[in-house]
Amino acid sequence: MYYDFDKYNYWDSNFIVHPTNWHMVAKITNDGLYRVSYGDIPGLSREEYIKRQAMRYEEILPGNPKPGDYRLTNISPYKMQQRCAPSFRVGRVILASDAAHVCNPL
Repeated sequence: MYYDFDKYNYWDSNFIVHPTNWHMVAKITNDGLYRVSYGDIPGLSREEYIKRQAMRYEEILPGNPKPGDYRLTNISPYKMQQRCAPSFRVGRVILASDAAHVCNPL
C-alpha cells in the first residue's frame, strides 16, 4: 500500500505489539510502497477478509485512514501458522534449526 507513514514517525520496518490489533508495516520500495500484515478473526472466507480490510486499516493504522487516504496495490489473505516437529530426535537423526519448525512470516 502507499500511505504516508513518515507523518507518523514509522520506520522502514515496524512491528506493533497489541492483543488484537498487532501488525507489521515494512517499506518495500524506495518510492514508498509498504507491506502491511495484520491479524484478524480466524475462520472467515477470502472474500470476507477482503471486505474487512478497510475497516481493519482504519482500526490499526496511524491516522485511522479511510480508503481514499491510501492506495492499495495488492491484497492477499493468508493463514498464519507456526508448527514444530513432534520430536527433534528420533534414533540417530536430529532436527535442528529451520528443519525443526515452520514459522509464520511475521
